[in-house]
Amino acid sequence: MAEDFPEELTRPLAEFHRGVLEAENALAPLLNVPRDQLNATMTSLEKARLDLASSYATNTMFYVYLTLQGVDMKEHPLKGELGRIKSLMDQAQEIEDRASMPQVDVGAAKRFIRSGLWEAGKGEGAKGGDKGAGGQVFATSANSIQVEKKKRRHSSSSSKRRKSSGEGGQASAK
Repeated sequence: MAEDFPEELTRPLAEFHRGVLEAENALAPLLNVPRDQLNATMTSLEKARLDLASSYATNTMFYVYLTLQGVDMKEHPLKGELGRIKSLMDQAQEIEDRASMPQVDVGAAKRFIRSGLWEAGKGEGAKGGDKGAGGQVFATSANSIQVEKKKRRHSSSSSKRRKSSGEGGQASAK
């Protein structure tokens, strides 16, 4: 029987056998532990990654089997399934990366902004103020802007009252 086996295949077959043994040794910790115990110690993301990896490995082995049987894999649905699993693995990686991204300290950001804005009562030379056409300083802090809007609203409504009662505009020009 050994005489019937081609010698040019003995080395590739020995390397394949060695690769299978390495894969079995690498998977032994996962295969020897019951799935329930394994899931109890893992986070949801780790469970998803394990399920995706095992699904990808299983489908890849089936892909290799079909290829060895001479099946044309260009249009086979298994190729699409492998692509779907790979995209899910990429999504899981994005979720993991998002969790490790630096977070913005909202309180510190508010303090930076508040300290950089001009506050009423600090004078014209304070940073953040803009001089208007008449030389007056317009405040840029949030509270001062609201006060400025109220002043403008009040002055425009009082000028409307004067015009309607005949106090301002053309009535005084006569």
